[in-house]
Amino acid sequence: MTDPDRRAAARTATFVAVPVAVAVGVAALWFASRQATPEPRPTSTAVPSTGVSVPALPLAGDDIARCRALVEGLPPTFGDLPRRPVTGNAGQTAAYGEPAVTLACGGPATTFPPTGTLFPLNGVCWYGEQAKDANVFHTVDRVTPVRVSIPTAYQGELISAFSSSVAAAVPAVATPPAACLNEAPRTAGPTAR
Repeated sequence: MTDPDRRAAARTATFVAVPVAVAVGVAALWFASRQATPEPRPTSTAVPSTGVSVPALPLAGDDIARCRALVEGLPPTFGDLPRRPVTGNAGQTAAYGEPAVTLACGGPATTFPPTGTLFPLNGVCWYGEQAKDANVFHTVDRVTPVRVSIPTAYQGELISAFSSSVAAAVPAVATPPAACLNEAPRTAGPTAR
């Protein structure tokens, strides 16, 4: 190969290699920026200072003291969700993060269908149902019912974080549904109440 042929081959290689290298670099930067930018998730560090409206449920007798003990014993954060002020009866309700995860203590005993799935988590048995923009969990094995509403914007097992506080403040019923005696989600079966 002569010197002019080598120069021509080098020019051709350069004309091909430079645009390919630039395209690969741009693609790599775009891909890296997509990986570095997390998917939007609910804000949890900058929550509004306004109170969250959580409807208070009917309470009587020992339920009042149990709910007060539960709410007072809740931690200041669940994961990275800070506690927020609530409007209404702060002695039986709580809220965390934005959008707000809410807890309400009291009310009538939870009913669920025989084919409903129960979730025994950290010593507390929950029945979950899908609402418009939230997953709502109800205790089915506590003497005083507790309801936790978790907006669908959150992912993961937030409900299990509430179980320890509920178990510490609200005693279990004498005879829980049979599906609650297993540590895996199960359908309630014929013993549902």
